[in-house]
Amino acid sequence: MDQIQEQINAFCQRLQMLRTEKGISQEQLSLDLGKEADYIASIESGAQVPSLETIFAICHHLDAAPSLLFDDEALLAARILALPEEQRAAVLEQLQKN
Repeated sequence: MDQIQEQINAFCQRLQMLRTEKGISQEQLSLDLGKEADYIASIESGAQVPSLETIFAICHHLDAAPSLLFDDEALLAARILALPEEQRAAVLEQLQKN
């Protein structure tokens, strides 16, 4: 698998993770975007590549920065920051030990 395909696959996985963490179904997000009901499923499976406009619209609906769809470190940081204070402190303490 070439590097570009690996990056596309990672994007698809991040989208699915963000969407499910927000509790939004593929169908609902598709309809919110004014697309066919299976549109997000086709993106998450890698069958369809969204335009930049669509990526920004997806991020708007998920209340997420676009960088979270492209960067594992940004996604990890956002997930850590979203933790309750006690859990966040424990994770950060553990990271500092490593």
